[in-house]
Amino acid sequence: MIRQPNFAVLEVSLNALNAVGNSSYLIKPNIAIVTGIGAAHMSTFKDILNIVEVKASIFDGLTPEGVAIINKDTLHSDILIERAKQNTSNVITYSTHDSSATICPKSIQYSKGYTVITIDFNGQKYTYRINSISDGMVENSLATFATLSHLDIPLERALENLSTFKPFEKVLNLKEVDLIDDTHNASLPAMINAIKAFNTQTKFFKGNKIIAIGQISDLGKHSKSLHLQLVDVLENSNADYILCMDDALKSVVIGV
Repeated sequence: MIRQPNFAVLEVSLNALNAVGNSSYLIKPNIAIVTGIGAAHMSTFKDILNIVEVKASIFDGLTPEGVAIINKDTLHSDILIERAKQNTSNVITYSTHDSSATICPKSIQYSKGYTVITIDFNGQKYTYRINSISDGMVENSLATFATLSHLDIPLERALENLSTFKPFEKVLNLKEVDLIDDTHNASLPAMINAIKAFNTQTKFFKGNKIIAIGQISDLGKHSKSLHLQLVDVLENSNADYILCMDDALKSVVIGV
């Protein structure tokens, strides 16, 4: 930051926002993005609404000219949008399927190991590719699109760079043995996202399709109820076998 770059991207954790007062007033973002609300680190929060309240506070540091970008597909997006509108008139929403959002793809095509997204925006058609296979990463790319559209840079050239993007080593990373490794993530939305990503790829491979999952840590007293939300997702997956690795998943095994 001392070198005064043109742009700086900060990942602001819940704990950072909630440490001493509201840290968004210190950060003063020009663009503030909330990509998702979900069950993670629940042992330190009362409930999901508590998490929504803390995450929404990122918008308090915006100037009136600042931009709020919100995933309309996430839990309690209505609360996020309302909080953002209290701080700025520039509220941008994105969704993979809700056409009322500011940005909604015209098409999403899942292929073997990558996804192609087409968007109609301000009367122009944009098509780009990401080397990922999940709804979650498609949503993140829409947040990126929204951000790029508010920066003084050529949008088409910037989108071309997305084709060279690679996720972290253990975020839905396809291995040579046809293994999708998503062990980096540890939250309910991330696990559901991984299972849905698995479903997009099964048609490209022969043989048995296996899902192996471990428990989501740091959920405290919410552990059983949150893990049970995996039952419907697993029942409707394309898996031939489901391996549950921890005692906390016994209720999931019984449910499925």
